[in-house]
Amino acid sequence: MNSMKQNLLDSDAMQYNVYTDNVCTPPRMNHNMDGSDSDYYYSPGTMEDNYEDEIPDEATIASKEVELEQLRQYNKDMKLRFIWDLSLAMKRKLCSQHDVDTAIFQNISNIQIMDIIDTFELEQPPISAWTAWILEKLTCRV
Repeated sequence: MNSMKQNLLDSDAMQYNVYTDNVCTPPRMNHNMDGSDSDYYYSPGTMEDNYEDEIPDEATIASKEVELEQLRQYNKDMKLRFIWDLSLAMKRKLCSQHDVDTAIFQNISNIQIMDIIDTFELEQPPISAWTAWILEKLTCRV
């Protein structure tokens, strides 16, 4: 009798270990409280079901605001990175069109891309004018 009971406990433990990583499928109940077998599965419900009617608290709102601010900062960083890359590519193209000894080459090569980025943050040109705006900044001293 003890070995049979132990086998039942072991099989339940094995089933539990198999399903502990799977949140959607909880362990199967092999028998009811009265000892009879059944095909009943215990399902506590999902997280959405349990919290569907709750109003978000201040901590949730604050975390969403922080997340939104991080996304805004990421957006700004990516825009500046794009302007940096575009400015560098245009600067290289302009420099390749002129000889190294010319004054035009020297003037273009002396323009710092960081200065263009700083000016970009102040002026905020529209997206459609970025290329023309950068070209103007690169050739203004020529």
